[in-house]
Amino acid sequence: MEDPKVAVLIAAKNEEKYIEKTLSALFDQSLKPWKIVVVDDGSKDRTVKILSKIRKMHPELVIIRRKDRGFSALGLPFMAFTYNSGIAYLLRQEFDYLLIIGADTILPENYIRDLVDEFEKDSNLGLASGIDDREEISTLHVRGSGRMMRAELLKKMGLLPPIYGWETFQIVFAFSQGYKVKHFPQIKFYLARPSGKGHARNYYGWGRAMRELGYHPFYALGRIIMNVVRGHPKRAYFLLRGYLAGGMNHAKLQEVRAFWRKYQSSYLARLPFSLIR
Repeated sequence: MEDPKVAVLIAAKNEEKYIEKTLSALFDQSLKPWKIVVVDDGSKDRTVKILSKIRKMHPELVIIRRKDRGFSALGLPFMAFTYNSGIAYLLRQEFDYLLIIGADTILPENYIRDLVDEFEKDSNLGLASGIDDREEISTLHVRGSGRMMRAELLKKMGLLPPIYGWETFQIVFAFSQGYKVKHFPQIKFYLARPSGKGHARNYYGWGRAMRELGYHPFYALGRIIMNVVRGHPKRAYFLLRGYLAGGMNHAKLQEVRAFWRKYQSSYLARLPFSLIR
């Protein structure tokens, strides 16, 4: 029986310090990636030279170059365009799974194999990831870097909407299509660079993303209060600011918003009874 075909998508901008180690870990996987698509987002350092050198030895590496937009897109809707450059290429290919990782993500040699095994055991699993032990992750979420999705789910989803919540959109869309979403604590990876989730831009963007994706106001309020209780009032402030500012609109959001609002309303209705038990 042939191994499943796994495509890997990486966005990179000025990653000369990390990209070679990240790719080396991919080449050493026990289940080898079928294709590795790196979208260079206008790097001004040696990233492209390093990629071109590696490409000569690894024909499975695909390099897609974008022009420098003149600013960092991290935490902003523009980042969706970067990933869409790679997704557009992959939507024309035939494969089984897509793994999305950051340019600074170091995977142990069995990471791809272990995740694929979980997918092969559960045909309803649509989106999943391992974890970096140093970061918190909620029950319903998967890591942004290190996440794997079925190709059939990717083809249903298509290109990402350019919104603040483009990353969380993948999770909500998977739920809306009847797939399970899960992270596996026993499957580990390592981020060579801290993710920077405590930055104000990230929490402001998350607040706007909650509004874009139709988060129930009480559910959003719960998230904000939880940050206060955990001793992060600044994070709570930026979450609230973002939520009140509102998000971006996109044609893909209407159905997802309706589903997510209904899902969270049902959760909130059950919450008092679960607390009593």
